[in-house]
Amino acid sequence: MHSQTSTRARFPSNVDTVARTGTNSRRRARFARAWSLLALLLSAGCAGTPSPIFDPVDPPIVWPDAGPPRVRYVGSLASSDDLRAPVGFWTHLWRWFAGAPEPARLEGPYGLAVADGDQLFIADPEQHCVHHFDLDGRAHARWTDAGDGMSFRNPVDVAISPSGEVVVSDAELGRVVWLDRNGSVRRVSPAELELQRPVGLAIGPRTGRTYIVDVLAHAVRVVEGDGSPGPSLGGRGGAPGQFNFPLHIACDENEHLFVTDSLNFRVQELDRNGAPLRSYGRNGDGPGDFAQPRDVAIDSAGRLFVVDARFENVQIFDRDGRILLGFGHEGHDAGEFWLPKGIWITPDGRIWVGDTYNRRVQVFELLEVADAS
Repeated sequence: MHSQTSTRARFPSNVDTVARTGTNSRRRARFARAWSLLALLLSAGCAGTPSPIFDPVDPPIVWPDAGPPRVRYVGSLASSDDLRAPVGFWTHLWRWFAGAPEPARLEGPYGLAVADGDQLFIADPEQHCVHHFDLDGRAHARWTDAGDGMSFRNPVDVAISPSGEVVVSDAELGRVVWLDRNGSVRRVSPAELELQRPVGLAIGPRTGRTYIVDVLAHAVRVVEGDGSPGPSLGGRGGAPGQFNFPLHIACDENEHLFVTDSLNFRVQELDRNGAPLRSYGRNGDGPGDFAQPRDVAIDSAGRLFVVDARFENVQIFDRDGRILLGFGHEGHDAGEFWLPKGIWITPDGRIWVGDTYNRRVQVFELLEVADAS
């Protein structure tokens, strides 16, 4: 009798081959996951020191194109991711399993204010909220409470009160809201003001007054430092001290008011009682002219900065009304604008611009502005 060698013994079956291949694949997958987790642990251990929010720009972007630079581009913020918050181990671990959350993004940044050098507040009417970017703590919060059970509908501008409150105008609600630094409502504008469509805001450094531009009333309304209603300044017209759809306002250290008188194509300077002092700009398309003037700001040297949404730039004037410099033009790259609307200048010379349709806030640094000769 001839012995027969089993085919199974001589040749491995396809089932055995697949089984061993599957085992090897699982081992490789476990090995890859182990390396991934090790990389996670190493990266988490290095997460204690946050990166700078704004990277150095090389080559620098400066204005003017020729001659000594006066203004330098610093960077931009478009979402909470731009805060570059350091992430700890447990957060890293959770995101490894569940994925990173969606960042909070700006949709239509308009008016803005900076408190204490590192607390940025941005009115975003497209999202019906105020964004709070804590640049020091690398944190973001979204505020929606407008008091009396209402939420913001069309927040337009932001200012900071002498006591540090965040003051917000809502054009659709017809009110101004005072909030603490946690976004809790402290008070709202008195009903006796009968605000129609409040937009621009400024705070008087000497009186503590809140100056509110009411675009439909063609006037500046006043809330006194104690919260009581004050006088109404202006009225519709083209004469000095009158307005035609005013939009924004700034206040200098002497409590002179600078009001964007949009359809009179000028910025008017008034004293705190509304008496006209001088006018800046005119309708036109040359340097120092305006097409759609929006927000205004005053720097520590008393120079006037005006955002023009149609020219898509910022123009700088001295106190005699002379144009010193303009920077920016239409576009989407660094230092370019698309319908900008808001501006704020901090004491250290940083210029914060609400670049509305580009959905970001751009930051510039004032180096020097020489008088025009």
